[in-house]
Amino acid sequence: KGKTYKMYGRLLDEIKAAGLTKREIAAFIGVEPSNFSCMIYGVHGNGCRCAISLERAIAIQEKYFPGVSVNELFKTNEYVL
Repeated sequence: KGKTYKMYGRLLDEIKAAGLTKREIAAFIGVEPSNFSCMIYGVHGNGCRCAISLERAIAIQEKYFPGVSVNELFKTNEYVL
């Protein structure tokens, strides 16, 4: 059996729909692109869990997706690794 993790699926969809890159958003919040990917998928390569802080979530929403609420943008989808 695998572990259950949560990812920000709506955020990924909105990034793609807006023609943005994860690298661009990572630079805006001051993290490495690989760390931002870990935040989106909720897990590091070593299996440790991680998430986007509330402050960073609000900053992303306000700058890039003002038409989508923070709650909706950062809804999570569960998946198993």
